[in-house]
Amino acid sequence: MKPVKSTDIPSFTPKVMVIYCLTYKTLKVVSFSGIAYGDGALAQKKRKLVKLTPEQLIVWSGMSIETMKSIAIAKYTQNPGSIASTVLKNTKDAELWHIVTSRGKPSELVRFEHLEYIRSSLL
Repeated sequence: MKPVKSTDIPSFTPKVMVIYCLTYKTLKVVSFSGIAYGDGALAQKKRKLVKLTPEQLIVWSGMSIETMKSIAIAKYTQNPGSIASTVLKNTKDAELWHIVTSRGKPSELVRFEHLEYIRSSLL
């Protein structure tokens, strides 16, 4: 499979961009919209803009954890002086847990070890 060049990718909204890239089993973080720079309210409002096909959902399920981990690493390491990084550093050596909820499934308590790893690299 040949790599996708950014010039080959049409300028869709970011969610469509992810779906387009999933077709090629890659993920490129590209944004052509202010939605990526806001407080999240607009992104939350538009979250059902495009639905994944069953095939795309399988691909996403196989890569989502590592993808989200990569995004978190970039978020904290590229902005070490940000409020988010400062808050993360101030958790010191605490275990970090998150309640994960999904429709139709019971809530699950998940340890966010990736954030603990990122925190150790920031200290």
